[in-house]
Amino acid sequence: MSSDSNLRIAWAQDQLESLKVPITVNNMITLLAWSYAEGGWFSNNAEYNPLDTTQQEPADHPINSVGVEAYISLATGVKAITTTLENGYYNSIMAGFKTSLSPAAMAILVGRSPWGTSGTLMSECVGRASEALIVAHWYPPTVKPLKKKVTTPVALPQLPKGILPIDALKETNLVPVKNSFQLKVAKANGWHLWYWEEAHFHPYLHPFKKPVSLFVNKNWHKKA
Repeated sequence: MSSDSNLRIAWAQDQLESLKVPITVNNMITLLAWSYAEGGWFSNNAEYNPLDTTQQEPADHPINSVGVEAYISLATGVKAITTTLENGYYNSIMAGFKTSLSPAAMAILVGRSPWGTSGTLMSECVGRASEALIVAHWYPPTVKPLKKKVTTPVALPQLPKGILPIDALKETNLVPVKNSFQLKVAKANGWHLWYWEEAHFHPYLHPFKKPVSLFVNKNWHKKA
């Protein structure tokens, strides 16, 4: 990934923080697509101004007759864009950021606003923006990597008299039924149907693969 992509992604995250809106995938894609459509900073001389705002700040200077500004630092550019978006003319865009609206919908809002960016062009840049985040392996800072679940061995329950572990019997049939299980056990006097609301499985064996290491206790109930 190019250094420009890294810098653009860093800017987008800083910009969302400055706007005090959620740093989500949707909002990041929206800002990146917007910046691609505008071409500020990376494709023209509007330094630290990816969205080509005309907001004046100390020590800045315009780069064209429209008044698009070049800023002296990234922090100044972020501040200028925030000031512009919060000036009352872009309430729909700010509302979209606050609710993490889809980039496609945001492109429509930007296109209808006084900013001047083509909503159609911004929409066409959404795929490029998405790819940039994928290549950068970027994910929202509020999302933490999943931790590996540690399984604690389950203590075997005390078996009622006359009841044996299932895998000690000759024939078994364990059938999942919603959140419980039905068990058919072959005994000398025929089939008996048992059920248990909370089956305890040996933690290292899958319950639906043989051999099944399931033990029954007093929570088993014989059906009439």
